[in-house]
Amino acid sequence: MKRKFMMLTVLAMAFVAFAPSASAIHLLNPCLEADCSGFKVKADVQTFKNIYLCYKVTLTPECGEPECFEGCLPVTVAVLWEPETVPVCKAVCWPTVLCGKYSVTAHLELRETECGPPIVWDCVEQSKDLGPVCVDCPCGCCPGTATPGYWKNHPEAWPVDEIEIGGVTYAKAQAIAILKVKGERGDKTHTMFRALVSAKLNVLMGCDDRCIKETIAAADAWMEEYGPVGSCVKAGGNNSPWRCGEQYYTLMDKYNNGLLCVPSRDEMENNYEPVAKPVAEKPEAEIALGNYPNPFNPNTTITFTLPEPEQVVLKIYNSIGAEVATLTERAYSSGTHSVDWNARGMASGIYFCRIQAGPKVAIRKLMLLK
Repeated sequence: MKRKFMMLTVLAMAFVAFAPSASAIHLLNPCLEADCSGFKVKADVQTFKNIYLCYKVTLTPECGEPECFEGCLPVTVAVLWEPETVPVCKAVCWPTVLCGKYSVTAHLELRETECGPPIVWDCVEQSKDLGPVCVDCPCGCCPGTATPGYWKNHPEAWPVDEIEIGGVTYAKAQAIAILKVKGERGDKTHTMFRALVSAKLNVLMGCDDRCIKETIAAADAWMEEYGPVGSCVKAGGNNSPWRCGEQYYTLMDKYNNGLLCVPSRDEMENNYEPVAKPVAEKPEAEIALGNYPNPFNPNTTITFTLPEPEQVVLKIYNSIGAEVATLTERAYSSGTHSVDWNARGMASGIYFCRIQAGPKVAIRKLMLLK
């Protein structure tokens, strides 16, 4: 009997010696990120066996019913019974365009099986509640940004009857008359006025202003200090106010032309003004531009179709209009072609792919979601 007891004691000690550490299953560094595009949950999972990280993300609008998104991610170890830390990440796009203010929360937990209860280790349930993350998404059906030329020629499209520039309120007819002025002899208050009117009208139409809001405020302050329009501010000289004002104009010009956070009206609606052509001439074919997958991380394949052979320049721009990559710059035959872009090292967010083939241009919005 005594001998049997000793054998059991030895076996118990061996089991304790070779059993995984009591700290072998833990949910570490859980994190929730969310914006108007989607959400991301991530964590480090310490485990000695294959388990699951399950999430439930709740999107609650300021007014309305909450919506839930659930799923489970497999956590796989390289060698069973040897504890290791496995990073886990899941990014999901919202199924619809968000408009207004939202609260995003998440519940993460470790499970033995996808449908099982949460794991309890060291008498602690391996789960975590995260959030809330507040998300404020712009509303309005933005038709795309438009240039001063569009607003000058389309008074019926103005969303307001007056506009304030640099502390001065202009009636619509008065502002349009200033937009039509030619030969202002290099007066940069006219240049700033045109860009600022256009940018403000684009924002009033519901276009996303997050990449340009501070610039518009700075340009407005510049006009208040050096305006009103017609104050004869010249570009020359080291002390010219235009040395600081030009940067605001440049960014607003890119925004108005669809090169920042919103595509242009022409790109979104193909709303080009008619151009007189001979009746016998065929209409100019467009460039078909696409990419898959979108959203992507970190690779996406960009495809384009040319109606005829052309010299092609394909570039990537970030949300503030800075060029980040040139993917190709050479001659292509007619037909469909593809180019891969690896965005490793780039930050998550909105990017724009711009292709120019001869005189034709097309732009596509890309979403990198890490």
